[in-house]
This record gives sequence, C-alpha cells and structure tokens, in this order.
Amino acid sequence: TANNITNIDSVENYFPNDDSVKKDSLTPTSNVSPSNVKSKIKYTARDSMYFDIVNEKLFLYGNSRVDYEDITLTADYIEINYSDHTVFAEGYKDSLGNPLRDSLGDYIGLPVFSEGSEKFNSHTITYNFETKKGKIGIVTTKEGDGFIHGEVVKKDAANNFYIQNGRYTTCEKDTPDYYIQSGKLKVIQNNKIITGPAYLVIEDVPFPIAVPFGIFPSKSGRSSGIIIPTYGDSQTQGFYLQKGGYYFGLSDFMDLTLRGDIYTYGSWMLDGSSQYINRYHYSGNFDFKYSYTQTGDNEVPSTFSSSRSYFITWDHTQDPKANPGSVFSAKVNFGSTSFFQNTLSTGSEFLTNTFASSISYQKDFIGTPFHLSADISQSQNNTTKEMDLSAPDLTFSMNTIYPFKRESSMGEQKWYEKIGISETSILQNKITTYDSIPLKSIGLSDFSNGVQHTIPISTSFKVLKYFTLTPTLSWTDRWYDSYITQHYYNNTDIVVTDTLHGFRRAGDGSASASLTTTIYGMYNFKHGDIVAIRHVMTPSLSFTYRPDYSTPNWGYYSTINSTNDTPASQKYSYYQNGIYGAPSSGKVQAIGFSLDNNLEMKVKTHTDTSEGTKKIKLFESLSISGNYNYVADSLKLSHIALQGRTTLFDKVSLSASTTLDPYLYNDSTGQDINKYQIAKNGKVGTLTNANITCSFNLNPDAFKSQTSNKGTPEELAAINKHPD
Repeated sequence: TANNITNIDSVENYFPNDDSVKKDSLTPTSNVSPSNVKSKIKYTARDSMYFDIVNEKLFLYGNSRVDYEDITLTADYIEINYSDHTVFAEGYKDSLGNPLRDSLGDYIGLPVFSEGSEKFNSHTITYNFETKKGKIGIVTTKEGDGFIHGEVVKKDAANNFYIQNGRYTTCEKDTPDYYIQSGKLKVIQNNKIITGPAYLVIEDVPFPIAVPFGIFPSKSGRSSGIIIPTYGDSQTQGFYLQKGGYYFGLSDFMDLTLRGDIYTYGSWMLDGSSQYINRYHYSGNFDFKYSYTQTGDNEVPSTFSSSRSYFITWDHTQDPKANPGSVFSAKVNFGSTSFFQNTLSTGSEFLTNTFASSISYQKDFIGTPFHLSADISQSQNNTTKEMDLSAPDLTFSMNTIYPFKRESSMGEQKWYEKIGISETSILQNKITTYDSIPLKSIGLSDFSNGVQHTIPISTSFKVLKYFTLTPTLSWTDRWYDSYITQHYYNNTDIVVTDTLHGFRRAGDGSASASLTTTIYGMYNFKHGDIVAIRHVMTPSLSFTYRPDYSTPNWGYYSTINSTNDTPASQKYSYYQNGIYGAPSSGKVQAIGFSLDNNLEMKVKTHTDTSEGTKKIKLFESLSISGNYNYVADSLKLSHIALQGRTTLFDKVSLSASTTLDPYLYNDSTGQDINKYQIAKNGKVGTLTNANITCSFNLNPDAFKSQTSNKGTPEELAAINKHPD
C-alpha cells in the first residue's frame, strides 16, 4: 500500500553478487548483514507500487519519493532492491522517443537527489544505502558559486564526486554559454574542485589553449588565509615588506585582518582591522594602527631619532529599524597627530589638517514630548597639536506642550488654551589641551563645564479681527561649579583673576510681544500678456523688555575698585568665563519693526494647441527690519537689515542681504558717533556688509515647463477675449 514503511532489517534472504549492478564498485564484494543498515526506508508513490517478494524488489511509479536518514530521492520511477541495499531512479520519457542523453526536456519526473545541504538533478541514479556510494548519469548540481554538469558521476561515502566529461561554469542556464571543459573532475565537498587537463569553451567554441590542471575553491561561507605582502625599497627606511599578514573569516557577522610592515632600518608597523554586521541591527568597522619609526643611525646620536605613534578609527551605524526611538552612532578618528606625518604612512591622510571624532546617542521617549541626546566629540589639529575634547554633551528637551488645552474642546478655542511651554537643558563639559599631554593627567577641574536651562512660554491670538498678537516670556538659567573674582595688582593696570569653586547659578529673562497683520493688494490688467500683479505686505511691530542684570541687586556683577584714579574702576561678571557666559547687561525697552513684501505676477502663455497662465515670482521676500531701544544711553536705533529672495526662470534661486549703519562714525577708530547720517549729509546709512547667494538645481524635473492651462473661468475668459 502507499505510504508503507519497510525496515530492511526484516529482510533475511540475499542474492549472490552475480549481475552487472552488483559487480561494479557500488556493491560490496560479499554478502552484508542487514544489521549494518539500521534506519528505516520510507517511500511513497502517486500511481502504484509493486513489491516482488521473490526478488526482494519494490517498484514505485509516478511522483515517487524515498527518504532514508538525511537522504531524499524523488523521481517518476524508483526501484528499491532490498537484497543489495540499492535504489535506482529515472525519469519518464515522453512521446518524442528521443534517446536518454538527447535533452532534459524530453523527460519528466527526472531524479532529484538531496543529502543534507547538497542537491543535484540527474537522468539516472543508482545509490547504495549501506556504502553511501552512487553512480549518476547526466548530472547538474550547484557547487559554491558555480555549477557542475557531468555525463557520468560516481559518489563516494565521503560525499566526494568523480565526474567524467564534466563542465564547470558560473552560468545559471541549463545549457551554459561558457564553461571549463575537462575529461575528469573531482569535487571535494565544501572545499575545492580539481580538474585534469581543461580548456575554456565559449558559445560551444573551445579556446585553443588548455591548462594541465585546475583548482577552483568552492568552500561556502568565509575563508581564512595568508595575505601576501608587497615589497620595495624606501630611501629613508631601507627594503621593506608591507601589508602582509593573515585574514580570519571569523563568521558571517565578523572578520579580523592582521597586517604588518617591516623595514630593514628598524621601523615597523602593526595594523589590526575588523568589520562587523548584524543585519537589521548595526554595522561598522574598527581599525587600530601602531607604528615605531626609526630614522638615522643609532651609532650616530646626532642623526638618530625614533618615535612611537598610534591611530584608532571606528565607524558604527545602527539600523533605524533596530530600536525605534533610539539611535547610536560613532565616527572616531583619534590618535597621535604625528602618525600620518611619519615616513611609514602610505595614505593621503597626511594632507588632512584636522581629525574629528564623535559618538552620539539619541532617544525619543515615545508617547511623551521628551527627547534625550548624548554626545562625545573630539577634534585635533595636526599642525598646532591642539585638541578640543567635549565629554559629554547632554541635551534634554521637551517639545511644546499646551497645559491648559482641553482634552475634548467644544466651541471656539480659548486664548489661554494656546499657551505653549517648552524646555531645553544642555550640559557641556569641554577642555582644550594638547595631544602631548596624557589624558590621565587631566582632572575634572581642568574642564570648563556648566548646565543651561531655557524655558520659553508663548501664545498667539487674534485681536481686532485682522491682527495676530504673540506674547512671549523667556527665561535662561545657568548652573556653574566655579566663578571668578578680579582685582588690580598693587594699584597697577594688571588685572588678577582668581577662580573659586562652588555651585552658583545665574539667570536672565525677557518679555516680548509682537503684533502682525497681512495686507493684500491686486492690480488686474485689461490688455497685454500680463494678467495681474499681486502684492502681499506683512508688517510687524514688537516690544521687548529686559531688565539690567548687571545691577548689584541681582548679584551677577561686581566692580574692580581702585584706591586712586589710575587705573580706573571697571565692571566684570563672576560668570564671564563660564561656558555659557554671563547674564546680559544693560536695560532693554525696545520697539522692533519689520516689513516683509511678496510680489508676484501672472502672465499669459501661448502654445500651439492652447493658452494658459503661469505665475512669475518677482520677489518671494523683500524685508526691512530693526529696533529702537529708547532707554539706551546712546545709539538707540539699531543697524537696519535688508533682505531679499527670489527665483529666476523657475530654476535659479537668488538671495541677498545687507546692513545699513544709520550713524556717523569716527574715521580713525571706526566707532559709531551718536549722530544720524541723514541729519548731516542726507544719507540713510552706510553699507557695512552685503551677501549674495545664487543656487540652482540640475535635476531634470527642474527644466520641465511650468506652464499651466488651469485658471479661474474669469481668467480664461479674459485670455480668450484678449489673445494679444
């Protein structure tokens, strides 16, 4: 019956080894005890099964399958011989009646043999379950990155294949376009392919030159091996061997490369690098170099010098999908500034003046408005040997929240519901030093550090129907673990600064309100290609108040007093050397003003088939701004800022900015005088700086026509009425 399971240990009668199948190398030379084959043979067939009890054979017809241990054999026809533990399989020849070797396309249900990870197709196969040897006719199998085609193949117990008239190719076609033809091939599983005399065939045309033998690696996965060094001669270091070493294919996720350089004059360098990857999680590479450079003759001290240097490179990238809401990344270039300037360096890095490193971590607290980022950064100058280190930089921020907003609002939103509060806290710990100073000798007191909190509160609402009022309160608080005091040294003009340690805080804030509206103007043309010009003006008026934080009642500033008129007294802040500076000095009650303009023109377009309109931006923005601090002692009017931005031909962006100084100035010192230029010479001001920026996009979509045939019925009617 179908799906029957037969244990070959139950078979006790055996035939003598007298037929052709039993006389070849696949069959043992004497009767074998059935106890040597202990696993069960499982078999199925779609059409029918026939068991010949006398000859101890089982015949399977139609979509047949045999399973034995890790071996699976499928074919249209399978014959199992229990007496000599062999199985024979072949396909079904169609009605064309072609010989067996003519074409695979003439057969259906051809044998497919798989054992473990190995799998191949064939025309016929004979396999011995006990000796694990097989004989295969016309086989195709994948080996490593290539494919093997053979006429007659024998398989031994070690899973090695011996192929007669074989072809090795990387072409995936059943009939390959190119291959290496050899009369004999040996395939050592997951290791190599060895051929006898072989030659190249392209499009069935043999190459006229043959090789006596060939070896092709076919080992799956990563391989380890020796890296052959390069040799040469250096004028300063002598003969050398460079970049020789060993490669370790540790796994599919990590490798390790060890290289070394050696020079006859005594210098040497070691290089260890590793690449790693965890798909959908992270990837990166790490490299460490250490060198000993020796120049001159150690017998002549005046010419001899030696130095040791190192350099570390680390790149790490986290996959965004690995941990949604948090990202860790690193880009480290750190080491001796002289490393790439010594005579052993073979790269172009010695041209780089500054190396920078950064390690960062960002985390969004999902479901909350909070965000955290942590950074360690370092930069070093190869010329000055100066190194800036910031470790760590922490930023904790809160996005704008609306504490008075109703969860389920009904009716019109109240003004107080629009009050928004945000917060940003920054911690910095920085130092500027030199790479020649060991880091272990640097203490925390050598760093400049502090914490700054910034809390803005703002809202906006309509007033008088057409105006938007935006009041804002802002407070900045600074935390320091040290502060300074100053005094004159023995009544001279030398200022002595003392640094004292202890927690101190210094804060300042301001209040402001701005009133903004928008004014629209439109002029329509009745004739010509210009349809209309639109002018949008956005005037804004603001008021800012900030107290004078240098007054004694705040306790942030002090005065260096002198006992006589020389030197003069001067004001300083206890926190002016702090990483975030000191609270601002000077009272501010300023009125700010700005006017922004937008000017566009709509014109007609004419094509062979239709007419339309398009917009031309004359000025996307043209603004003027400034402020007037009416409580300042002098120079109450600030410099006037002018800015403009437009796009030419829909493709070129052009922006410009300038600053006007409205005051007269001292020719010798260049400082402003508290007198307006317009009162003396009629000029609005002096141009102090100007910037012009031009940019364009080379994307092909940017050069497509922007013409539009769409428009309002009135516009289209006007175009049709006045086609000229």
